Amino acid sequence: MRTTAGLGYRINSHLSAGYTLGWVYNKNVFQAPYIFQTNPIIAGLKTGLDLRTTGHGWNHSFGVLYSPTRRLVVGAAYQTATVIQSRGRAIGNAAQQFVSLGLQFAPDFTYRAQVETRLPRSLVVHADWRYSRTLRLALQVNRV
Repeated sequence: MRTTAGLGYRINSHLSAGYTLGWVYNKNVFQAPYIFQTNPIIAGLKTGLDLRTTGHGWNHSFGVLYSPTRRLVVGAAYQTATVIQSRGRAIGNAAQQFVSLGLQFAPDFTYRAQVETRLPRSLVVHADWRYSRTLRLALQVNRV
């Protein structure tokens, strides 16, 4: 979820510029098999994992609109990358692994979890041509 506050300024009759500050909220819910990779004792061990984290991050965007004629508007906007630090917990149980080893008991385990999510920066270029009062042609290119 992204919530923004923005400010726009009309420089002259042909050119406008704007800025937004965005607050991004993220929730991660992951319920799936998981394989431990780095712990030297349990590396390769498979377990069911329930991961739940929440966090937030910030981003900015800047844009300009240029209208050389009454019928044509071109614009460009740039949005910065967003880094979201999410924190929460991971709960798992390796019972299925231990049963295959002949052990009947495997307690639940709980970890404090941290997930870093990175959303890429983006650039948007847009052109809008008003052909008539009722018909408009627009073209937009997004680069993420």
